[in-house]
Amino acid sequence: MLRAQASTHLGEAAGAQARSAEHLRVGASLIADLLAPEVRLVVEVDGGYHATRQRADARRDRALERAGYRVLRLEAELVMSDLAEAVGRVRAAVEELRGGP
Repeated sequence: MLRAQASTHLGEAAGAQARSAEHLRVGASLIADLLAPEVRLVVEVDGGYHATRQRADARRDRALERAGYRVLRLEAELVMSDLAEAVGRVRAAVEELRGGP
C-alpha cells in the first residue's frame, strides 16, 4: 500500500518529468510505476515487499535495460518522507539522459 501511495505521490510531484499511473506498460509484458518516455526512464518505487525480491527485481531491471530503458529505483519511504529529494533524483536522471548538466 505504501508503494502505491508513494508512486502516485511522486508522479504528481514530478509533473512533466514523468507520467504517473498505477502501472504503465513498458513493452509487451513489463509494467512500471512511473515512466518518462521521452528519455526512456523507468522509475520504480519499492516498498518493503521488494526486500524479499532482489533477484527478481535485478532480472526485471536487466530486461528493461535490454529494451533500452534506464531504471531508477526509489524507496517508498524516501518518497513519502522527503518528496523533494525523490523528485530531485527523477529530474536529475531525466536531465542526465537528455545530455544536460
